[in-house]
Amino acid sequence: MALKKKFNPLTGNFDIYNDVDILKFKEGVATQADLPTTGNEKNDARITSDNHHLYVWDGTQWVDQGDIFNVISLTHLLWDEENGRFKLDGDLVPYSDNNKVGTEFDYFDEVNGNKVGANIIKDLTNLDEIPVPDIKDATINKHEQNKDQYLDYGGANQVSASDVKDAVNKKHSQNTDHKITDADSDTFLDVEETSDKDEIVGKVAGVEALRIYSSGISDLPKQSRCRVYMSTNQDISSGSTVIINFDSKDYDVQNEFDTTNHRFTATKAGYYLIAATIQWYNAIAAGSTLTHRIYKNGAEVQITQVPPDGVSPGMSLLTILYLSAGDYVDIRIAQSTGNTKALYGGASKTTLSIEKVG
Repeated sequence: MALKKKFNPLTGNFDIYNDVDILKFKEGVATQADLPTTGNEKNDARITSDNHHLYVWDGTQWVDQGDIFNVISLTHLLWDEENGRFKLDGDLVPYSDNNKVGTEFDYFDEVNGNKVGANIIKDLTNLDEIPVPDIKDATINKHEQNKDQYLDYGGANQVSASDVKDAVNKKHSQNTDHKITDADSDTFLDVEETSDKDEIVGKVAGVEALRIYSSGISDLPKQSRCRVYMSTNQDISSGSTVIINFDSKDYDVQNEFDTTNHRFTATKAGYYLIAATIQWYNAIAAGSTLTHRIYKNGAEVQITQVPPDGVSPGMSLLTILYLSAGDYVDIRIAQSTGNTKALYGGASKTTLSIEKVG
């Protein structure tokens, strides 16, 4: 067996014996003192069992090549078919590629599923018999293409190779990735809509719902808001409380105002600003009372009363209410003049504005 340029654990180099001839291994001896002094030929090689040193006859003397126990461990490993394990053989066996220690062949039994790092075996001692699974458990499995599909397989942090790949592919890179998106990319937050625009844009289901300008001013174009008004005058009988007939819209972003029932129904819970202006068509004499109220789900939540002074009075109402999803609000009016009086219709007369503010 040619050992030229094989690994020497004593020097750390691949130079056990640099002679170009072939080493001829002879029967091992117990100690250095037992090495024969006669009958030797150049390149005879013997191993001492007490310290596992390799000695080579150079023609005149035995030259100590150092402790080669680790090399013996690697080269003496034979597969015991009966017991399903590697074991040390009494004689040296050919030094095969699968047992080579180095940068090119770093693993035992690479093809049979029991891959184990040679450097781990090299550091072990007392290698009389080593079950392959035990050796395998002593090292870290090398991940191979098309073989290892999971990290922490069976553990709490199990993750597949495809999951890792997807995460890497979706990572955000400086100066190139400027969106946070959902799976189908129709809902996202974009900090670079166009080059150096310095605006933040958010879309939901493809519809813009947020824009923050470089000045700090922000738009919420899909926020709940409406402005409604009476298209014609509405007669109000004395002594009765009636809902104001808001029947026309300037805008209603979320279609939350019902012009038939004349009320606003909240789609989402939150705080809503409610502002109403009421203009009477007729002059109303002093001594009577004009009352307007806010109702929530059919119950009064706010009331304001104004004493008339002989002119056509205008009234206003402003408040913030918390509404749960599905709560509704309407505005009601009453007067005590003893006669029927009319509210003034028109887009600039009797109006109601509602907007979600929180």
